[in-house]
Amino acid sequence: DNFRRLAGDATLWYGAGNMAILLLAGLFKATVVPFIAAELILCLYRDRLRYLFRTGFLVPMVAPGMVAILLWRFIYDPNMGLLNEGLRALGLSEWTRSWLGEPHLALPAIIFMGFPWIGALGLLIYMAGLMNIPQGTHEAFRLDSGNILRRIIAIDAPLVRGQTRLLVILTFIG
Repeated sequence: DNFRRLAGDATLWYGAGNMAILLLAGLFKATVVPFIAAELILCLYRDRLRYLFRTGFLVPMVAPGMVAILLWRFIYDPNMGLLNEGLRALGLSEWTRSWLGEPHLALPAIIFMGFPWIGALGLLIYMAGLMNIPQGTHEAFRLDSGNILRRIIAIDAPLVRGQTRLLVILTFIG
């Protein structure tokens, strides 16, 4: 009887839908964005610039997650948060909101937290996978086609499937 009543509860299904949205957004943020960032970093020609970008993305890994949460809480503060103050400074006072307090804005605001979503762990995992691809494979494809986007879709993405699987599992666990 309790399970029948639970299955008919609209709040349960609303919460399950929100959880599914958060899971899909988390999968996107954990797999697609770090993969693109790793590809872009590895496309840089200068080793020094490549090192600078790698370091820049990995430094936030050192800071605890709680600091990031407190930072985003400060950004979303309805009274004197950075986002609302920025909107007021631009003359867009009518756009200021209680970002985490309004039901239709809370879920998108939570998904947006951590923008640009380049997680250091995902970036490291993808960079290790991409650096493990033999150079001969890339050179052969470059001679055959030369199209970078086709190379990413036909060679790089399939060869880092194991890394993607690992990040998907870690995201589900998280």
